Parts: sequence; C-alpha cells; structure tokens
Amino acid sequence: MIQGWNILSPDETKPVATLWAEQFDRVKIPAEMYPQLLDRAIDIRRDYLRQGKQIPALSIELMLAAYDAINADRKSTFNEWERMKYIAEHNGPREN
Repeated sequence: MIQGWNILSPDETKPVATLWAEQFDRVKIPAEMYPQLLDRAIDIRRDYLRQGKQIPALSIELMLAAYDAINADRKSTFNEWERMKYIAEHNGPREN
C-alpha cells in the first residue's frame, strides 16, 4: 500500500477494469471523461474528510455519482445561461 492506495497486479486489475468499463458504457460515459470523473470522485472524498464524515471508497458507485454531479453542474450552468439569455432578450425575468 502506498499512501492509502493498494497497488494491484495487472491480473488483479483486469476484472475490476472490465467491470468499471461495462458500467461506464452502460450509462454512456465517454472515455475522455474518465480523468474528470476521477478528479470529481477525489473532490467528493476530500469534502467528506473535511466535514468529518466517513470517506467513501473509491468505487464504481462513487465514480457514477461523480458523473451525476458533473452532469448536474452542467445542467445548472446551462439553465443559468438560458435564464440570463431570456432576461436579455425580454428585458426582464419570466413571470411565474
């Protein structure tokens, strides 16, 4: 173990990597997003540590949760952009 990370042999990692790839494919996560998912998953773990909560394992479930969080951020950014665009085009916010 190096700084809390288990070092696995290639034979040990293949089944895990295959499972993770199948799950990423299942929810249509492009391979180019994998580094971003890892970054977000580590951010989630860091936030738990800072809040004194039990830190979740770096698992496929955490990686999928990271993907959901990234998509939520994108949607909220897009929705905010749409709101600002509407205000600019209509000289004011929408009426409820």
